[in-house]
Amino acid sequence: MRQTSYSAELKESIIRRLQGPNPPKISELSADTGISLSTLYQWRKQAISQTPGTPHDTSPHLRSAEEKWHLVKRAQELEGQELGVFLRQEGVHLVQIDEWRGDILRALKPMNKKRNSRSKKDPKMVKRIKQLETELKRKEAALAEAAALLLLSKKVEALWAEEDADTAQRREKRSSK
Repeated sequence: MRQTSYSAELKESIIRRLQGPNPPKISELSADTGISLSTLYQWRKQAISQTPGTPHDTSPHLRSAEEKWHLVKRAQELEGQELGVFLRQEGVHLVQIDEWRGDILRALKPMNKKRNSRSKKDPKMVKRIKQLETELKRKEAALAEAAALLLLSKKVEALWAEEDADTAQRREKRSSK
């Protein structure tokens, strides 16, 4: 068998493509570049072994299930710019996080069915769940009402402050005449 040597630049560009956020399948990359599958797998393995302890530098589909779970959990806690910074640091896209979240939920779905079937059999538990749901709705409504009242009181205070300032200006004009 003939051994082909590839330039270091080509090898680095291929490794960058493999470690990017949306890496192509090795079989597709092999078909596109004409580089054998075994060579591409070997390059990827070498690249991974040269950077131990840096999971964010590896391709998202090479991450362990535990890493994916931690990333999904951490992304769930963040919003806006913080989420964007986190995703860039980890080298993943929000779409991948959403896919992983879906995978996790699908994996847990059979467990949810068992819980639901158990709760249907126990009428006391069903009754307790309904009570708790009713109480939760009531508390959510009360919280929404309190938030609305707080917002209105702030608006009233702001209007009164404006009115007081206008009144003071009118008095000054009258006294200067």
